[in-house]
Amino acid sequence: MGVYMIGVLVENRKAQSIKVQEVLTEFSDKIVCRHGCPYPSRESGLISLLCEATAEEVSNLVNKLQSIPGVKAKSMELDVPTGLKVC
Repeated sequence: MGVYMIGVLVENRKAQSIKVQEVLTEFSDKIVCRHGCPYPSRESGLISLLCEATAEEVSNLVNKLQSIPGVKAKSMELDVPTGLKVC
């Protein structure tokens, strides 16, 4: 189990928001914190996720998000000191 940050860029936010939400709900037990920043003038939005999960689970989440047209997602593992709890 590791700690990961995932950045998600959603283009055409209004059209894709339901699909993105479905994927996030599927992985909700792995998401510790979620922050969204809409860009109405650009019809897009940015979501940042803090997750506690395995590398495989994060990869599955990123792949499912990227399978949605107009959605880009990238993850990075954070080096958290042993014994530090995220939540």
